[in-house]
Formats: sequence, C-alpha cells, structure tokens
Amino acid sequence: MSARNHAAAARFDHVALLSRDSAASAALFEDLLGLRRGERPDFGFPGHWLYGADGACLHLVEAAEPDCGLARFAHLAFRVEAPGSRVAARLAAAGLLAHQARSPDGRTAQLFARLPGGLLLEIDAPADRAGGRLGREQTY
Repeated sequence: MSARNHAAAARFDHVALLSRDSAASAALFEDLLGLRRGERPDFGFPGHWLYGADGACLHLVEAAEPDCGLARFAHLAFRVEAPGSRVAARLAAAGLLAHQARSPDGRTAQLFARLPGGLLLEIDAPADRAGGRLGREQTY
C-alpha cells in the first residue's frame, strides 16, 4: 500500500474503547468533553456511541474483562471511499491478518488489520460484494 496513493482518501472515523461499564464511561466523556450519546446499530453486544461536532467519534464497547478498568484502547478507525473489496485486496497483498465484517445495515465493509507493533486498525469502506473472512476473526 502506497501512502502516496491512498492517504488523501482516508478520514478519521472513530476510536473504540473497551469498558467494564460503558454507561459510566459514556457519562465521563459527556461530562468532560461535551460528547453526547447517540444512535448505535445493534452489533449484538452492548455499548455506546458518543458524538462530537462531526459525528460518532468514540465507540464504547462493553467488555466482561475484569482488567479493562473504566476504559482500555480497542482500535482506531478510518473511513475510505474505495470499495471494500479493493481495500481487502490491498490488506491481503500487504500480508496483514484481517477480519472482514459488515455493519448491521450491510452498507459498510469493516476491515480489521493488526499492524506491526500490535495496533488494531479498522478501515470502513463501502460494501460492494458479499464479504468473507481474511485471516483470523477479530473479536472485541
């Protein structure tokens, strides 16, 4: 993947945090930063999306892990305009393990890649064909 060809097409989408108590975490971010809770698709697990001036910027995912505390970093996400199949092909060509999922409404391909150093990156792209798994499944 050449940064020269693709960097301008990406925009920041959100940061996801794991939390034992996503409601308490949400209240903290509302009080401290003025973020507001808003619509969140049903992903089949509890959590909250918090919105700033430009949309949903913080995803809180309820986690049963006892060591996650009030909040622990989960992943960083960017949104691109390239079709999901093209992004998936670039990830595969780069040799990155990834998991491909779809948003509950089916319109967004969610591609997860574990980068060197351990950072989990989510790339959200328009869904353009039936998804499948690339590498191993990513779980929260």
